[in-house]
Amino acid sequence: MLWRKVETAWGVAALVVDDRQRLAGLVLPMANLSLLTDQMTTRWPQAQRSDCDLLPQLAGQVRAYFAGQAAAFRTDLALDHCTTFQRFVLQACRQIPAGESITYGQLAAIAGSPRAARAVGQVMAANAIPLVVPCHRVVGSDGAMVGFSASDGIAAKQRLLDHEARFFAGR
Repeated sequence: MLWRKVETAWGVAALVVDDRQRLAGLVLPMANLSLLTDQMTTRWPQAQRSDCDLLPQLAGQVRAYFAGQAAAFRTDLALDHCTTFQRFVLQACRQIPAGESITYGQLAAIAGSPRAARAVGQVMAANAIPLVVPCHRVVGSDGAMVGFSASDGIAAKQRLLDHEARFFAGR
């Protein structure tokens, strides 16, 4: 596995790719490269930093997203480690439009398992590819901001939703 940094308007993010050039991870922007490197060492110790232009189109899409210019992410995902249910949930989550949110129960129903809201929550908690699989758009049954594993937790989830409401809602 390889990773590269991506400079954004919000800080420095990272893309992690597998040996087939599929996206395996995305780390949301951090304040500086040192913090990002620490995060990468912890989350993906086997990944080597690369200065190669890994997934240049996706890197551009990530930069555009944080600049408020675009919200679509097109790339192949490394989901070999996922169960069929997890793949259904992750693919269903990718269909949630920017600027909108749905509940875990609604996502479970869309993924074909209407009684599996808690299991969907577990899939979202383990999501290593935020933004591309926009788990921040999934909220509690009462609309509450719950569960987000980014470094700033719920505050990061709310910031992403506010950003999308400002720049991408209705597009």
